[in-house]
Amino acid sequence: MTRAAGVGAVQLAPQMIAALLVLLPCTGALLMQRAPSRDAPRAVHCRAIEAPAPLELTIRSAEWLDSFRGAERAVLIVAEDYATGQRVGSLGLEVLPMTSDGLSPNSAGEEQCCPRPLLSGLVVEPHLRRRGIAHRLMDEAEALVREWGHNELLLHVTASNTAALGFYDALGFECADGTRVAVAEEEPPPKWSLGSWVRSLGSGSETRCLRKSLPP
Repeated sequence: MTRAAGVGAVQLAPQMIAALLVLLPCTGALLMQRAPSRDAPRAVHCRAIEAPAPLELTIRSAEWLDSFRGAERAVLIVAEDYATGQRVGSLGLEVLPMTSDGLSPNSAGEEQCCPRPLLSGLVVEPHLRRRGIAHRLMDEAEALVREWGHNELLLHVTASNTAALGFYDALGFECADGTRVAVAEEEPPPKWSLGSWVRSLGSGSETRCLRKSLPP
């Protein structure tokens, strides 16, 4: 009797296993789901995420006629979607009298200043970010700066804008005093220091002056 019971148990085992296996269709393949076991490792389901492809762009530049800061040169650079003609990003580029750490003649005195290219107003349509638009605009700006005979490019960025700081750091910008851009939060130096920090006019917020050398 004991042997018969043992044989019967062996004969029923495949049926019990079959009842615990479920075949599920998933993207053309079959996944086998087993009854949970205390010792069995848990399955990890992964899904590949495709990064959006870069847009094919048309880059245009035109004289920026309404510059109110007495710029020697002022240009607006615009990126357009080649397929639709829609404007998807832009930036401004001016040549202004400044010190090497981004101070104006009003702050540092005219004798300390000379014409330097300053980038401002880099914007990209929010739903089209991370598709190479900002990089293309920056490439065009650097090419124009070299064409104008300058070997550096300056910009001001809000100190709390860590995303922008990280972007410019990756492009090779440094603080105007030659130190590495610090993306992490830190205690700012006193206002009106003649280093890489300047006060944003009218806003009361701290901005950081960044600089990039542009060898010919």
